[in-house]
Amino acid sequence: MRLVRAAPASGCSTSQLCKSASTALTRSSHSLRRLHSASLPTHSQQHPRTSLATSAMSTSTAPAATSLEPVFVRKQFGGVNRRFKFTSSTLGCPTTFTVYFPPAAEAGKAVPVLFFLSGLECSDTNFIEKAGAQRRASELGLAIVTMDTSPRGMGVAGESDSWDFGVGAGFYVNATQGKWKNWQMFDFVTKQFSGASRFLCEARGNSLVGMFPLAVAPPCIMVDTGSADPFLASQLRPEALEAAAKERDFPIQSRLLEGYDHSYYFISTFIDEHLTFHAKALGL
Repeated sequence: MRLVRAAPASGCSTSQLCKSASTALTRSSHSLRRLHSASLPTHSQQHPRTSLATSAMSTSTAPAATSLEPVFVRKQFGGVNRRFKFTSSTLGCPTTFTVYFPPAAEAGKAVPVLFFLSGLECSDTNFIEKAGAQRRASELGLAIVTMDTSPRGMGVAGESDSWDFGVGAGFYVNATQGKWKNWQMFDFVTKQFSGASRFLCEARGNSLVGMFPLAVAPPCIMVDTGSADPFLASQLRPEALEAAAKERDFPIQSRLLEGYDHSYYFISTFIDEHLTFHAKALGL
């Protein structure tokens, strides 16, 4: 498991970022009332503001309300998990994302957002269903946004031949070969979900693709790795990251946790610590 804190926008304080996010929420709330109504009609009449689903996107790149299709609504710890489907202009195909709205957001308040970037073979629901993050997120007043890990259904030859390349394995980078032209995952996160670089202060991830936030120059990194992780020596190699951070005088918190592996059993064990870490960085 690799958990990484991403950087605030240059020259902006946390309060300024939250104000920017709040502005985005206000601008987008009107257009999303129909979506919220379709998702949870009775509740939407009281709190018609679901805009956290698109506070993770700029108002110019967020999908129009009519293109966002509600997939499911599940209440949890006083908040609500909402999954949406839309056609991504970046990926050129339908895709999904899920948002956990904590109770404060359900009450109409603007709250900070944490992006979670899932690992290989995952979708936007793995973390939401397995990590057990909602309890602590509800206490902290922290929204969580998860997204799919690649385009799907493109019919590209070989796209599903390997578990670590193609479908479910976009690595959050932009493909450079024409065959894989739809695999524009870096742009998908930073442009389609532009709050990852514009409005929101925090991002995190697990597995190999959890390294993505390093591309946006985080001011601090928190890394947990299990000593029983089968990928520890061959791919994860946390000591290499620690050495690189030390060489550049870059702040890092890294732990090797005895007996833990690469699974959500591991993630769910330490998720509260990591959410608290991010919440402190956000000033909660």
